[in-house]
Amino acid sequence: MKVTIKKRKSMARQHVGVRDVSDLFVFSPGLVRRIKEKASKRQVAIRLENWQIDQAKRIAQKRRAPYQSLMRQWIEEGIERSLQPSRA
Repeated sequence: MKVTIKKRKSMARQHVGVRDVSDLFVFSPGLVRRIKEKASKRQVAIRLENWQIDQAKRIAQKRRAPYQSLMRQWIEEGIERSLQPSRA
């Protein structure tokens, strides 16, 4: 279907006052949460040994999870442990 300029202008007039796609669609709460989580992350680069990446991928495959998510979880757990007072 070819959309002419006249048709595009008509379609645009229908959506006047629409701020974003959430005004047009209803999203599941789970999808909204995942979108917000992804938007709150920043990309970083770290250098790891090949064996570390390979092991993380093997463990992630056994758990049926993406290896990057698993590594983020490990980093988060390590940070939480570091923030706890030592019990010496």
